[in-house]
Amino acid sequence: MSSRAYIREFAESFERKDFGAAILKWAPLIETTVRNAARLMRHDDEEDMLQALLLDLASFYDYFVSPLYRYNGIVWKVKEQQGRLVLLVSPESRLAPLTPCWTYASYLEPVKKSSASSFVYRRIVQFVPDLATKKFRKRNGFKLQAQQRAVVEKSGKKNELRLRTISCPVQQHPRVHTDHLEDCADTRSSTDLVCAARRALSNASLPAKLVAQALMAGAKSDARGLGRQLGLKMRQVSQAKLELYRGLKNMEYPKGCSPVYFTAGHMR
Repeated sequence: MSSRAYIREFAESFERKDFGAAILKWAPLIETTVRNAARLMRHDDEEDMLQALLLDLASFYDYFVSPLYRYNGIVWKVKEQQGRLVLLVSPESRLAPLTPCWTYASYLEPVKKSSASSFVYRRIVQFVPDLATKKFRKRNGFKLQAQQRAVVEKSGKKNELRLRTISCPVQQHPRVHTDHLEDCADTRSSTDLVCAARRALSNASLPAKLVAQALMAGAKSDARGLGRQLGLKMRQVSQAKLELYRGLKNMEYPKGCSPVYFTAGHMR
């Protein structure tokens, strides 16, 4: 299924027709944003980024259709009303839920919402900045460094080139000595790492074994390239990577307590 057909089916799943029409209207922007997000994350496939973006839009659907009110500078949702009192709760899309509270209905200020087209557009353009904020943080090995960049600014009808100080994320790599690195693709090696890899592959599906062999042989890690090389679909390659990760991860569980997952062999 093409990305445009996938977006169309997703848009038709909403009861509010204006919300679904807005998603169809901005479908080209969604596809462009997905490509930019995949380049930003590098190791993620475009299909995964498309699902993440559409899930983000779906999570804000309740925020769009529900009546919202502003109280003490914070946006709330009314869950219950008893006489002049109302019970306020956090909207479902809020990352840090607030503690529910009771207050007088006269203290509430209705929140005026934008059109569905503007709402969907803002969520789409905010997707990549949100990904960048999550990725380029200190705990992931990045720090912000001030750099001088030439920026084009519009002044009236003219465009001017000016120097601006911009905070750019810089990744800090510790110095690694190559003498201590092991090549898992080298069959002559008998280290614990290779033994663990063989144990993880022993119960893997055929597509997962093919992907593992290709990766250890130095093949490209993107799903599209691996799929062409191995004659597999992108869904199978993505699931095979996930299966390999789970196989290694399951070694941490006690015997008889590992979860049950789908394998790449189930993908068609």
